[in-house]
Amino acid sequence: GGPDDAAGETASRIHMTASDTIFVLAYSIIMVNTDLHNPRVKNKMTVEQFIRNNRGIDGGKSLPAFFLTDIYESIRDEEIRLQGDAPPEGSLENGDV
Repeated sequence: GGPDDAAGETASRIHMTASDTIFVLAYSIIMVNTDLHNPRVKNKMTVEQFIRNNRGIDGGKSLPAFFLTDIYESIRDEEIRLQGDAPPEGSLENGDV
């Protein structure tokens, strides 16, 4: 069995046919992370927009919507931060209670 996802279900493997797919997806993940967690961005990207932005990235084919939705929701729920980055203001990591 593979690793468990956030819901406790076994994660599915996604087959990507093009060698550049993971690089395009990684860039897209960075962009949606910034979009969803930067307070200067007023109109936040929706899951539908994220899926549309990633249409056809796998050698002209699209990755499964459930896979992209899982990525979007994971990033929406928990910002990707580099180790040493300051936690968001008001978070419990700041020592606020």
